[in-house]
Formats: sequence, structure tokens, C-alpha cells
Amino acid sequence: SNSINLLFLCGWQKNKNYQIIPNLLKQSKVLNVDIHVFFTAKEDFSKEHKEFISNIRKENVEKNITMPGQINKEQLSNLYSKINYVMLLSLLESFSNNIIESWFFKKPLVISDLEWSKSICDNAAIYVDRNDVNDILNKIIVNAKNKNNLNLSIKNGSLKMKSLPTIKEKVKLELKYIKNIYENTN
Repeated sequence: SNSINLLFLCGWQKNKNYQIIPNLLKQSKVLNVDIHVFFTAKEDFSKEHKEFISNIRKENVEKNITMPGQINKEQLSNLYSKINYVMLLSLLESFSNNIIESWFFKKPLVISDLEWSKSICDNAAIYVDRNDVNDILNKIIVNAKNKNNLNLSIKNGSLKMKSLPTIKEKVKLELKYIKNIYENTN
């Protein structure tokens, strides 16, 4: 399809700013840009779920959203093959799997323009004002048209990923840290 597919790989955590999706889709229609959102929150009929469904109906954007529910690790590759951008509009994160997965699957990461995200991603992300649908859409549209910027962001993500420790190295570092704490408390 010609739509730009966005992935919100998260549940009903308000910190992730999933509440912006209905307005984002509404504004994309105003701009005549075909946006489709994949949002993985469970359809669990919780207060958050009901409120979200009400808002997408109110904005008349139901056809522009797919809610596949919780995704197993085995399904990630298929899901990432369907999307163009990974969205991480959190207010604060220590680290998110969305970051490493976007780099691994070579998808551009659209992330909150905040100190925490810049310290993690550096030049391997597209930074947006997490509360401004026009800024988010503008940066998505501009980058969709400028393949060089997009490819550079993806390349930088691959480089950042290579600089991270392997699982084995990470475990060794964690054990060394715990041992150091233990030895210095006695």
C-alpha cells in the first residue's frame, strides 16, 4: 500500500503517549497523508482501552489503525516487515526494546526530543515534540521524501547497535558490578 505505516509497540502505559494516535491520524487526513498505525495494546476492555476506542471513533479513524494485540518474539519480524517507522513518544525511559528492535530491523525510530532519548540514541533517531502532531507528521513526511536522511538514521542505528554489549558481555558486566558492590559493603 502507499500508506506510511507507524508502529506503536506498547500497551496501555500512558507514558508511551499512545493517546496521541487519534489526533495524529485525524491531522494526517487534514494534510492528505495516508498514515496507518499498528498499535499492540491488548483489546482488554479496560478503562484505557474503552477511552482509546471512543477517541478513534470520535475522530473517524478506525480504518487507519490495526490492533494486533500483544506480539510474541516470533512475530516481531513479520510485524516489522509491515511498518515504515517505529514510534517511541515516551516522556521518560531508562531503555526501551523499541530502540534496539528498530535498529535491528533497520526501521527509522521516531522518538521524543528529550534528554534521555538523545543520550541513548544520539544521531540514530528522528526527534519530535512528543505532544505536537504537526511536528511528528512533518518529520515523518520530510524523512519519507528524503531517503538519504532516512538511510543515514538507519545506518547510524546499526552502528549504535554494534557498539552495545552482547548478552554475554552484558551479563558479565552486571555480575562484575554486583560483585563490586558486594565487596565494598563488607
